[in-house]
Amino acid sequence: MNRNDRWLQAWQNSANLDDAFCTMGRSSYSISDYFKYLSDIAKGLGQIKNTDRLLDMAGGAGYIAMYFSPLFSKVDSFDYAPAMIEKSKKECQGFENINVYVDNLLDLSETKRKAHCYEKIILGGALQYFDDYDDIEKILLHLFNVLKPNGQCIATHNTDLMLKQAHIDSYQRLDWSQDKIEHALIAEEDRFWLDFSKVKKIALALGFKNCQQSKIHADLFQSTHMFDFILTK
Repeated sequence: MNRNDRWLQAWQNSANLDDAFCTMGRSSYSISDYFKYLSDIAKGLGQIKNTDRLLDMAGGAGYIAMYFSPLFSKVDSFDYAPAMIEKSKKECQGFENINVYVDNLLDLSETKRKAHCYEKIILGGALQYFDDYDDIEKILLHLFNVLKPNGQCIATHNTDLMLKQAHIDSYQRLDWSQDKIEHALIAEEDRFWLDFSKVKKIALALGFKNCQQSKIHADLFQSTHMFDFILTK
């Protein structure tokens, strides 16, 4: 079983959790943390027009889509975990401009079938769940093909290979049992840690005119071992 399939089961299980932040994999978040995350996304998207269309890739239970819904003419939000999409359909009731559906970043078949292109795209924290740079290249190519010229995408919370060892070492300073630490470290090793320079090289070769690394808000835990990046077509 590849990394993507293993994480699929984890997200299927997360869909059944009552805590909204847990369904996002952000169990330690406060409301303040969440809005700092949203602020990072808004900055990364740049100027938004009310005629723009947004694609929320790996959108989970739809909480990002609901926040940005008033700013866009249409929001398409997908996830690859069917249970998460069922939850999203319930949560997004009443938001007439949000459309949620199941799709997979590696083929984007359902999104392509809609034959829409988007001014703005959010790719939320999903690249760490894939196997290699071939997968990253496939995903970025699909993204390129559904992004309008001059459109902008922010890819949030990507594990930073340059910060991996320091992050791993930090677990030994926690007041946790050794069993809990070992369990956490297994999960960390099951993530794909990205070298931004390689991601940028792939993006520019695919035709993006810009790929810029962006810092995560310093108050967020993810800032210690992750980075955002912004793509412009």
